[in-house]
Amino acid sequence: MRPSAANTGNRPAVTLTTDRLALRPTTPADAQRAFEIQSDWDVTRMLRMAQFPPDPDDMTVWFGVHRQEWIAGTAFRFAIERKGHMIGLVDLDEIDGEEGELGYWLEKPSWGQGYAFEAAQAVVSFAFEQLAREAEIRPRGRQSGLRQGPAQARLSP
Repeated sequence: MRPSAANTGNRPAVTLTTDRLALRPTTPADAQRAFEIQSDWDVTRMLRMAQFPPDPDDMTVWFGVHRQEWIAGTAFRFAIERKGHMIGLVDLDEIDGEEGELGYWLEKPSWGQGYAFEAAQAVVSFAFEQLAREAEIRPRGRQSGLRQGPAQARLSP
């Protein structure tokens, strides 16, 4: 992971890069692409807090608060880009003191290529190195206990 920073209020916005991906802080402009991705039931059914079909206005509002969450330190959301194209999102959210949740979703054509693992690994490293967090990984998504994706299984202790 190679971070680069840009000033975002009291906390620098960090872009993470891996061998194949760029993970940059989300912007309100990402709401439309996220709406397109989450309009696929196979994607949305894996998310514990998403509605189907997604509401474009709700998506716009949600992406509109991401910067404020970053500044407050309550969530760090990254657009996952492959060759300049947004293919999903990875985040640390619901941060309360020393606890937070790692989540991710990808467009279906990007499944099975290791992108979720690669993005999640970069964000976990960011949390440890940049935020000085310690972590215990416990799967708690909607599908937890029923099914784990390959990326989640590799990240679990």
